[in-house]
Amino acid sequence: MKTQFLSRLIPASLGLALLAGIGCTPEKNDGELGSLPKADFEIIQATGSNKVKLVNKTNMPSMAYWTLSNGQKFSGDTATASFTFAGTYKATLLVAAHGGLDSISKNITITQNDPTACQDPNNVQAFLAGCTQKKWRLMPSGYAEMVGPNPGDGSWWGNPAGDVTGQGACEWNDDYLFSFDAPGTYKFDNKGDFYDDGYMGLSNFTCEPNANLTGAQALWGSGTFSYTVTPASNGSRAKLTLNGRGAHVAMAKVQNGGEFTSGPVNNSLTYDILSMTHESGYDKLVLTVQAGSGVWWTYTLRTF
Repeated sequence: MKTQFLSRLIPASLGLALLAGIGCTPEKNDGELGSLPKADFEIIQATGSNKVKLVNKTNMPSMAYWTLSNGQKFSGDTATASFTFAGTYKATLLVAAHGGLDSISKNITITQNDPTACQDPNNVQAFLAGCTQKKWRLMPSGYAEMVGPNPGDGSWWGNPAGDVTGQGACEWNDDYLFSFDAPGTYKFDNKGDFYDDGYMGLSNFTCEPNANLTGAQALWGSGTFSYTVTPASNGSRAKLTLNGRGAHVAMAKVQNGGEFTSGPVNNSLTYDILSMTHESGYDKLVLTVQAGSGVWWTYTLRTF
């Protein structure tokens, strides 16, 4: 059986897929691997269209994996990509064959914004931002912030309803503003103060002015950042990524991989989107983030 070719496959996760997809072949008498593939693909695009078909044209049978610069990912010999805004995007094809891997990148030019995108119920960015901008805040209720061993689970803790207008009120008037534009503009406005529940080092359990954020904590104050969205696919949830050191929703300490008290540790923060629903008079968004193994924080927001 030919197994040596796996040594050339840089992404280890492709190994099992290749064995399953390509199967076993007899060893060559000379013990040599097959030829390396030469990756190539065709871009099929109607004039003025915001959708593009990508077709694998590699010179031998191969498994195809597509990555686009706007975050879309596909697998298979053909893929259809959609683009909301005008611009130039990079499409990269990675192919895997018996002889190993090869990749190639090409640019895709989109000449106009998609005039229907902000009305598309399946467009995550449209849900977050509408056709111009949406303002979100924490849901004014108990368990708008909660933590447990699973996404959407508040079995360990959830905020009491009294926090909304009580000692934590300054967290419930924070604005999270998403704009429907090509940069994906995200603005956080905490109205000049934050709630110190003990993790910020003050332990006063009250609202504090931004001036009391020390060192790197100051990055958790109001600011303008950007965001990107990844649609749900292949059984994975849609994701919201806030780009820029200090960008966050709800509790600043809760970040990918842990809870950090002295300031942000990464240049971005990614949330899984559990649900996006239209309620009577407002939209509702439920986000979750894994802060360490088996620790999931979940936040419920609504539009205002």
